[in-house]
Amino acid sequence: MAGESIISMSAIFEYFKDSRVIRRGENSVKSRFIQNVVYDDDLHMIRGGLYASMKQKIYNVEIFLSSEGDIQKASCNCPKGLDVCHHMASLAIFAHKNLSVTDAACKWSKVKPSQEDTILTAEMCFASSSHPFFPLLKEISEEKEYGNHGDKISFLKEKLSLTKDRIVEVQKLTVGQTNNPAWYIARKHRLTASNFGQVLKACKRGRFPPTLFQTLTGNTNLGGIKQIQWGRSNESAAIEIFEKRHNVKITKSGIWLEECGFLGAGPDGIIDDDTLIEVKCPFKYKDSFFSDCLLEIKDYIVSFNGESFILNDAHNYYHQIQGQLHICGKKTCILALWTTKDYLEIEVVKNVDWQTNLNILQDFYLNKYIQYITE
Repeated sequence: MAGESIISMSAIFEYFKDSRVIRRGENSVKSRFIQNVVYDDDLHMIRGGLYASMKQKIYNVEIFLSSEGDIQKASCNCPKGLDVCHHMASLAIFAHKNLSVTDAACKWSKVKPSQEDTILTAEMCFASSSHPFFPLLKEISEEKEYGNHGDKISFLKEKLSLTKDRIVEVQKLTVGQTNNPAWYIARKHRLTASNFGQVLKACKRGRFPPTLFQTLTGNTNLGGIKQIQWGRSNESAAIEIFEKRHNVKITKSGIWLEECGFLGAGPDGIIDDDTLIEVKCPFKYKDSFFSDCLLEIKDYIVSFNGESFILNDAHNYYHQIQGQLHICGKKTCILALWTTKDYLEIEVVKNVDWQTNLNILQDFYLNKYIQYITE
């Protein structure tokens, strides 16, 4: 590694405090339990996959750094990952030894199994020859041709657009989503379906607060880490219930991009040629029955129409799922809701009238979001 490390050992000791956790982390690095690492300098974030002790399972770790290199927050989907664990320490130590502040944003490092101290580092830039399917907004906007172009919007639309073949390639390349480093990079500076609801509401109001753009770029406070981790950790439980109940096998999905190249959707799985599945494990009501949730909050994910549960079309999840259906070209999505006490399936049918929202989202991206990013 050349240059100053992105994280110091003093910062690691300050965050973890427990020398036993740090020692176990060091042992994991020496034992080559690091599977892959992604470092995003724009977000000051390190993501990595680490083998469990028996190397039969991979835990996903995220570490958020301050601009000074201190650890602000860390999470892991192991049983102890809502607190601190040696997997977090292992990733931090690996980053200290192998990632410098001069490294390019979004790099994927993978340990060679044959050489303990040698790290294979490869840039995963969308415009690179090894991955020609990914136009990267940041690199396009820095081109001399872009700066001199009279119609920058038309220039970007042409550069970012994708053919159907490339859309399929991106989807295949990013299967595994949070377990796949390419997935993080494919989402970077794109509007994905999970944020469609917030953007559409902002467009309807005609107000675009800084917090909206901070959410879209990932530069938000870390209050939702536990909620996100809870959802990721328990998604498989809902998938397993669905597969057993319907005697089907869910196909894992990557990210699907719209032909414009800057809108995307990553459903949790594909059931068949016409049907997606999206899983939600609400952390706030993780130990509740859904009927009890409806009594406590009026704008909940679902409502009861007297006969069955239906998706609340005013909720952001409605726009997320409609976005998935339109971008992925499917007819139906099964929304699977899971808590420790309850499980619920809701069929959501594609609303053809929702299609006009894609135009609104594209207009927002080209006329609002790009300006924020490039500035």
